[in-house]
Amino acid sequence: KDGIRTYTDEKTAAYENKVAWLARQKTRGRMLADNGVPVRVDVLAQHKRTKALLKPSAPDGLIPKTSRTGGDADNHLKAILDGLEKANVFKNDAQCCCLRIDAVYADKPENGGRPCSLVRVYLPTDFLEEMNK
Repeated sequence: KDGIRTYTDEKTAAYENKVAWLARQKTRGRMLADNGVPVRVDVLAQHKRTKALLKPSAPDGLIPKTSRTGGDADNHLKAILDGLEKANVFKNDAQCCCLRIDAVYADKPENGGRPCSLVRVYLPTDFLEEMNK
C-alpha cells in the first residue's frame, strides 16, 4: 500500500493466523462491522510468568507486565487486530477507534493461571452511548 512495505516474522504471522482461526470460530465467519463502522477492541493479554514470579513468595493474581520479555503490548495488540481483520471481523483495522490492552502476567499455574489473550470486540451501540455521557 502506498509504496510502504512491512515485514511480519513467522512467529507473528502464525499468531495472527491463530487469532483469525479462533475469531472465525467465534463469529461463525460473519463480519461484525462493515467498512466505515467504528469498532472498539479490548484485550487482556496474560503472559507466562517469569521464573521470579513463579516463586512461592511471589504474589498471586494478575501482575502488570512492565518488561519487554515476551513482547511489547502495542505489538501484541497489532497482531490481534491483524488477525481479526484476516478473519473478516471488520474490513480494516483503521475502523478500530477505541483500543485498550492490559498486559499482565497470568496467575500462578497452581491457581489456574495460564498465558492467553482475552479479546472483546464492541460495535457502536455498545460504546458510543458511553462515550457521549
